[in-house]
Amino acid sequence: MKAAVLHEFKKSLSFEDVPRPKADASDLLIQVDACGVCHSDLHVADGDWPQFAPITKMPGQRLAIFGIGGLGHVAVQIAKELGAEVIAVDMTDEKLRLAESLGATQSYNAASKSVAKELRAKGGVHVAMVTSAAKEAYDTAFACVRPSGMLLAVGLPPENICFPPIMMAAKEVCIQASAVGTRQDLREVLAMAGNGKVRCHVATRPLSEVNEVIEELRRGRVSGRVVLSLP
Repeated sequence: MKAAVLHEFKKSLSFEDVPRPKADASDLLIQVDACGVCHSDLHVADGDWPQFAPITKMPGQRLAIFGIGGLGHVAVQIAKELGAEVIAVDMTDEKLRLAESLGATQSYNAASKSVAKELRAKGGVHVAMVTSAAKEAYDTAFACVRPSGMLLAVGLPPENICFPPIMMAAKEVCIQASAVGTRQDLREVLAMAGNGKVRCHVATRPLSEVNEVIEELRRGRVSGRVVLSLP
């Protein structure tokens, strides 16, 4: 079967024929028709890593989402359903238009506006969720959090992130990281999807375009989610 194989960090993936796995008596072999591509794959391809929160109602709370990509555009929809006032922040107008179409009440292009200054002038945000893989997004998000607010770390930048301890103490900011939720979280999100409240915007590309897709991810040009169809 065909596969895109990583042999060397920061190099193009190689298209190769690899053996089809064989299932033992206790195994289950699953046919995969399409494979998603996200920044976690980009970090692996670039060698960025040395090794390979419960859902609550948020009526009236201001939630700023930094990065309207595969995770961010879904987060906009979930936050809207939970009653939050959703604020979208990204570097491209196309992604911000997508966020507004999904329920964001405000949007800011971080490339052209002083996002932190404008949001602080409105009292800051209760929660800043960073789904972007850029360190700069974390720096801006931290500055936007109101006193006793929360910074949610979801996106995975290749470098470490650091915030001034004096500001953390003065603002009493809570920093929380999240990779996956609980089973109950999954049930609630699936229920939202089943009721048409959450829809993932997916673009399908052939496996042969994997290197182009990775480059688009690297440049922040992917809106929604991209999956690779397998030959």
